[in-house]
Amino acid sequence: ILTPLPVRNVDELAAVAAAEAHRTSNSSTTFPISYADLKDYQARNDVFRSLAGYTFPRGVTWLDGDASQGMFTELVTGNYFSTLGLTPARGRFFLPEEDSSPGAYAVAVMNHGTWQTRFGGSDDIIGKTLRLNNVVFTVIGVAPPKFIGVNAIMGPDLWIPAAMAEHLLPNQMRNTLSDRASAVFLGVGRFKPGVTQVLAQANIATIASAL
Repeated sequence: ILTPLPVRNVDELAAVAAAEAHRTSNSSTTFPISYADLKDYQARNDVFRSLAGYTFPRGVTWLDGDASQGMFTELVTGNYFSTLGLTPARGRFFLPEEDSSPGAYAVAVMNHGTWQTRFGGSDDIIGKTLRLNNVVFTVIGVAPPKFIGVNAIMGPDLWIPAAMAEHLLPNQMRNTLSDRASAVFLGVGRFKPGVTQVLAQANIATIASAL
């Protein structure tokens, strides 16, 4: 309510997360889901035009010359920005292939605020390379102003394709892309026309039960 998302038709969006099967309250705690389960939800649901995944911000080390600085990154599926209906301020967002081959595409989208405060809004930000945890990433785009992520609490400096998870964070996310016990993603989906939250809940719960 206090910080509404600057995205297209926010009323068409719904969060997707895990919850206790025998919860007694609609407000009970939710939990992340695994990448493998997220892929199943994407493929098997009948209610979302698009379903994307993202992690909470993760700390990384940016090596800038001889100095090192901390940065925060969010790992997201390739359709994250398109699901939200965002338009980049500079450059572009991720292509489908950039999130399809683990470790193959070291690209990043930068937070608009980070671009302004840490890079002075420089015109040459697109194509700039950043060494993060000893992996060199290329900046391909800048997010629109005021967008700091779905949770709008603490935004990341950079968004990275989920397929880079195990290369960027090998100690924290070993086998994250294949291990169903590694639950680090949350989902955000955009409803198909005419779909209600009740219908979506029933559809996703059916898939969850099968999984």
